[in-house]
Amino acid sequence: MLFAKPITSADLTRRLVGLWRATAVSGSASNLIEVTFNSGGDFLLRTRLDVRGKAGAPVTQVGRFRVEPIDKRQFRLFLTDEFGVPMSSSVRWFLDSDTMMSEIGQTLFRRLTRDSSYV
Repeated sequence: MLFAKPITSADLTRRLVGLWRATAVSGSASNLIEVTFNSGGDFLLRTRLDVRGKAGAPVTQVGRFRVEPIDKRQFRLFLTDEFGVPMSSSVRWFLDSDTMMSEIGQTLFRRLTRDSSYV
């Protein structure tokens, strides 16, 4: 168990700050995901879908994020685009300080840097 006491939204926000990367694979397609969470509550998301070894065009999205604790282990991450339109919501949890798991496809995110400036 990573947390001995109830975690707060502020604690989770601090833990998320930095650049994270994941690769999700399904059949002959793979999706590279890089997301930078800033301490001010904004994010920069870059995704690239590769199909059969051919690199797709990268897509960049910006917006705001917020987190809500579910229990001592899990939290819900909400992403809203720059126009205030909800993009996604997923349940996540930290495996350690630099590894995060998403319920969607059991996607594993690894922290690349704790720097919150956009790379």
